[in-house]
Amino acid sequence: FWPWPVVEEVAQVAQSYREFGAAIPEGRRMRAPEGASRERFTIHDAGSMQGGYYAIAGWNDAAGEYGAWLYDAKGKLLHTWRVDYALLGTGDRLDEGDGPHGFVVLPDGSVIANFDGGQAMGRFDACGKPVWVQSGVFHHQISLAPDGNLWSWRGDDVTAYGNYQYMENFDADTGRRIRQIGLVEDVLPADAQAAALLGVEPDARFEKFDEEPDNRRIADLFHPNDVEELSAELAPKFPMFEAGDLLISIRRMNLVAVIDGTDYRFKWWSHGPWISQHDPDFTDDGLISVYNNNTERGPSNILRIDP
Repeated sequence: FWPWPVVEEVAQVAQSYREFGAAIPEGRRMRAPEGASRERFTIHDAGSMQGGYYAIAGWNDAAGEYGAWLYDAKGKLLHTWRVDYALLGTGDRLDEGDGPHGFVVLPDGSVIANFDGGQAMGRFDACGKPVWVQSGVFHHQISLAPDGNLWSWRGDDVTAYGNYQYMENFDADTGRRIRQIGLVEDVLPADAQAAALLGVEPDARFEKFDEEPDNRRIADLFHPNDVEELSAELAPKFPMFEAGDLLISIRRMNLVAVIDGTDYRFKWWSHGPWISQHDPDFTDDGLISVYNNNTERGPSNILRIDP
């Protein structure tokens, strides 16, 4: 009840000034654990490095904005991008929601990023200038499709954490939608077992929100966080699947699944052994790797499973 939100905000600002000497939005800056390396890039075991290049997105404290850094395998900084939501010109910069989440580097040096708390996704050139802006609450992982275009999840018109969720296949050059698959509208009706796998009743009613829901946990029925398309190149490694099938991650159900890319039926699924997982991938040895948050169970790790 009012004035509790005001009191809570004052307390957060006071805590921020005490800890950092400035009003920093909650969660943006955290103290490093004792003993953590203070170098931007540290190589602990040079013999295990795989070579190549590493793109890392995060908060650029020196510039006072979000950005990304490109390093070679020796830790040499090669390039810095600006990945600033304010540059997209939407006029709705959110202090606690303008950080990039999904992030991918394209061959021309441009980057595409979405912002869980924002109302748009954008492509930035190598200098950080917007190339295109696509309206929508796009969130979590952005994955490359075999044809060079991309996949991401999109929430309803208001929040990334609502009942209605969509797999969006979009054009990398323009940001325009190629294909949309609704979790509620398309996946649930396609398969009699879909409701049970997704943790809802067969006759469940779903709600669209006019504003960010007060109780995100109730509104966030699924929390999808990745969708990846199986390529024709990798398909022979997965004889139970076909090129074009989609690997999805539904965090609230600890669910990793593969659905048919045409009729959206579930072909395979597993509820764990991961907890609150992210980023499942088809690998070239016929396995599926999963980043396991392992929330409240112990250290996070990467698991591999033979489907």
